[in-house]
Amino acid sequence: PNNPIQSQQITGGATQITVEEAKQIALNHANLTNNQVSFLRSELDLDDGVKKYEIEFNYNGKEYSYEIDATTGNILSYEQDQD
Repeated sequence: PNNPIQSQQITGGATQITVEEAKQIALNHANLTNNQVSFLRSELDLDDGVKKYEIEFNYNGKEYSYEIDATTGNILSYEQDQD
């Protein structure tokens, strides 16, 4: 049987979070606040049709790197590197 619901999810009317919201999602996940970190990068990227924010910041000699889905606000991946 046909699935008529599928086509609705592809429409371009989806809302998108802002870069500030993406930064906040990453900070909340890391249990840090805006004034504790220095941002290295925060940009919107399109990867295989998926819009995502790449957020990178330093805190206490460690580099944090996040990929956040620009439509849902979900964290797609994150890394924490020792300097």
